[in-house]
Amino acid sequence: MAVMRVLLYGKEVNAVPLEPGRSYVFGRGEDCDVVLEERPGVSRQHFTVSEANGQWIAQVISKFGDLIVAGQPSSQVELTHGAVFRINDYQFKFDEHDEVALPAAAGAEGLSQASPSTGRGGTHFDPAQAGGEGGGEDHAEMMSRPPSARTPRMQGTLSVVPQDAEGGLPPAPIEFEGNEDATSVGQVAMIRPSLRIVKSGEPETRIELDGRKWIAGREETCEIFLADRKASRRQFEINSTPEGYFITDLGSANGTVLNGEALVPNQPHLLQSGDIISVQSLIIHFELRDPGFEKRLVNINPEVLAPPSAPPAPYFEIINYPGPVGNGGAVRVDPMGGSPWDQARDVAEAEKKKKNLRIILIAVVIAIVAVVFLQDDAPKNTAPVRQDAFTLLPEAKQKEVKDLYAIAHNLFIQGKVEGAFVELEKLHKIIPDGYKNSRVMMEEVIKQRETAERLRIQEEERRQLEEQNRIIARNIEDCSKVAATSFSVDEIRSCLSAAIERDPSNGSVQDLIARVQKRAADKAAKDEETRIYNEKVSKGRVMHQDAAKLHRQENWFGALDAYEAHIKSEWPDPNGLKGRSKRGIADIRRFLDRKVDEMLVAAESAWNAKNYRDAIIAAQAAKNFDPTSVKAAEFLGKARRELNSILKVEYETAVLYEGVGRLEEAIRTWKTIEEKDTPDGEYGRKSRSKLRNYSDPTKK
Repeated sequence: MAVMRVLLYGKEVNAVPLEPGRSYVFGRGEDCDVVLEERPGVSRQHFTVSEANGQWIAQVISKFGDLIVAGQPSSQVELTHGAVFRINDYQFKFDEHDEVALPAAAGAEGLSQASPSTGRGGTHFDPAQAGGEGGGEDHAEMMSRPPSARTPRMQGTLSVVPQDAEGGLPPAPIEFEGNEDATSVGQVAMIRPSLRIVKSGEPETRIELDGRKWIAGREETCEIFLADRKASRRQFEINSTPEGYFITDLGSANGTVLNGEALVPNQPHLLQSGDIISVQSLIIHFELRDPGFEKRLVNINPEVLAPPSAPPAPYFEIINYPGPVGNGGAVRVDPMGGSPWDQARDVAEAEKKKKNLRIILIAVVIAIVAVVFLQDDAPKNTAPVRQDAFTLLPEAKQKEVKDLYAIAHNLFIQGKVEGAFVELEKLHKIIPDGYKNSRVMMEEVIKQRETAERLRIQEEERRQLEEQNRIIARNIEDCSKVAATSFSVDEIRSCLSAAIERDPSNGSVQDLIARVQKRAADKAAKDEETRIYNEKVSKGRVMHQDAAKLHRQENWFGALDAYEAHIKSEWPDPNGLKGRSKRGIADIRRFLDRKVDEMLVAAESAWNAKNYRDAIIAAQAAKNFDPTSVKAAEFLGKARRELNSILKVEYETAVLYEGVGRLEEAIRTWKTIEEKDTPDGEYGRKSRSKLRNYSDPTKK
């Protein structure tokens, strides 16, 4: 049986068995087969899942939202095994052949399914069947457990589970004595998360993630350091939970992108191995790896790893055709043209469709004629309000309405729409709701009046255009002689004024003007080109002079920006000034790098002596001197993280002393932390705060 699995924030909250021949409505309305939570982007009745000719299809029925498939909006999804699509925080996964019963958490995790008593054909869950014969767990007791107890999961491990010969669930466990580890079917391997950070032009960085929570940003204390000036101090957060790994944008200035889609700030999104996180110039690959996989791979029999024999090539190819929304669907096409039986079947089906279409068109035409033109001696389809309004009229008015209707109908049949319009207006003044199909007739009269008016206007425009073309042709013929000898553009324009007034874009008019313009402009063109060129050269010279002035004033970063702007400018450079700007940039860069290296010598020396406080101060001075120095920033982050890891242990020890009443030892430890940390250090600030709360007992 096919199953539609519903996940919220990556956690499965429902599994809906799909019965062939049924249609299921998904949405937040209480009358839906599968009720979703009240969330942005979820309509009251959002989409249906139904089967047609053995194919399950998800079809949007909401006017305000599509289904997101591989990052693209789509109004329809053909469901094959493993197909996945999303609506905001909801994810839907289709399993083709899944015999698993509904999860116990269904209906308790913000999602419910109607029962058969609702009349919507909801799925019924039988706890006795779920538990087996005689050994089933009590349904009420099972539902009272927390979700984590009802659906046990193992985070960070892989396991091999035996299956029966048919690929179904494993058989009941057999009781045995002895070493269970020795008879274990599978081997459990620990899975560890890691990040690969790629930046253009720089070597790739790999970070192994230890713990449960990691903050990424350009702040030195972040566990994941982002070496990009446009990244926020605290860009995003990754959490390890029993339900998987989740990423949350922390309200960053320039946003975080996951697999091409911008994350909504402060909302967790499920991370899967192979996902790509983008932060400005940084590309971050999230991976779940088994550190011992390669070692165990060596011990596997090579025959197991040998590639299987290639299967026979399929007798079809897959072609993607564009659909109304998104990338379209996959169509199976026989490259050999199909068998004669298939071709004959296709021709028969095409002929059948054409025949059905002709029948439908004839039926539509007959229905329109019946509604508009036939008199209503047959049973009336008049709304109750209209009939009541007519019957309430005096007998004389009823006769007048009938006469007006008959006259209007006859005029309409004869094509005299103006007369029909007048009579119908009189009728509708007496009975605004209309009589019989008078309102429909009025709509048709108005359409025909509009059509007649359009035709009249078109005929008038045609006559005016013909007259205008005659005037233009005579004017062009008269001015051709002037254009052959004149050097004045004003003269030819004055001659062609009659034609220009009526058709400024006329090709012949433009051609005559162009002939004169070319004669008059050839001489001036070179002078104008020379003037423009000299202006551009002057602008480039001024840009270089401004950059050199900033360089002399030791405004290093201002000079760098000015030199780079000059190099990238479009201005011509006959005197080689752009080469001088490049040399100026190289000189400034060498000077800045040398100064930073000199400052980092003291930082390295302090680091080697494990004097992390002085190392941080020296590295901060180097970063203040050159805020763009990645080397200074990386060293500063390394030193800060190392010092924080040491001071954190000491601070937590002092807090423990404080908690057990060993106040003197706690105060001494806080003073030591204050001395070891920098003035702006986190644990130094915390220690000073603690010391202010206590007096020094050594002074008593």
